[in-house]
Amino acid sequence: VERKINKNISNTATVIFTLFEMFIILEIIFMFVPKSHNFDLTLASKLWFAKYWAPINSLGFRDHEYDNKFPVILFAGDSFTAGHGLKSVEDRFSNIVEKELNKKRKEITVINMGKIGLNSKDEYNMIKNFFYLTRIKPKAIILQYFANDIEYTDGIAFDYDIEKVIQTPLKPIIEGSYLVNYLYWLFPRNDINSKYIDFLDHLYKNHKIFSQHKNDLKLFLSYSNENSIQLVVVVFPFLTDLDMSNAMYVNDIVNYFKKNKVPVINVSELVKNISVTE
Repeated sequence: VERKINKNISNTATVIFTLFEMFIILEIIFMFVPKSHNFDLTLASKLWFAKYWAPINSLGFRDHEYDNKFPVILFAGDSFTAGHGLKSVEDRFSNIVEKELNKKRKEITVINMGKIGLNSKDEYNMIKNFFYLTRIKPKAIILQYFANDIEYTDGIAFDYDIEKVIQTPLKPIIEGSYLVNYLYWLFPRNDINSKYIDFLDHLYKNHKIFSQHKNDLKLFLSYSNENSIQLVVVVFPFLTDLDMSNAMYVNDIVNYFKKNKVPVINVSELVKNISVTE
């Protein structure tokens, strides 16, 4: 206390200590701030799933327990169907359909079998397994389609390795700090987004892969025809770029199902006059 310390050193130390205290306080706060992320690469996304990904039924889907008291409509798909980014399952389009039908006194049971990251072959096997395990024959299957449904065709998949995504000397801090991680991923990482879109575009332009993918889609047609189940397909674009989506896959997929006389809901047409933020 009695020893004199250089004023500049003292002030610098005070500032550093204050900033360190602020960082610790903010770090603690951001340990409890959930935020969903499209690739689920962030710490905030892990918190989001821990807080909002419920309920989980006995079959492992994010849905209430099923029953076949009334005719069943089965919703199958990936993250759009499962409701990634939605805090409540009641806001999903499958649940809204159920509410609207019930308002009209059409007694229908809606079962949601959405799972993040599924491709078309996985979704087909999931539907078959559901029927095998439950013996519930749905009145209709609403199949939701997105660009990544073509993944794993011929065993080809995008590399989501976080080790390759974050390439900076600050990587240990980004991976270890809730605050820094949140700020780093707060803005879109155009590098990974563009690489992923280029990857999918390559698959759709590859005649062999796309033909094989259409064979996977044909499984749904055969299954619904053989079992007299109504099939409806809902095609989602990349909501931030409709033109790119339409050119890459939406138009081709919509036309494929229409040629096979399957009713299609093209989400691109529904949202084309709505701003991206909406």
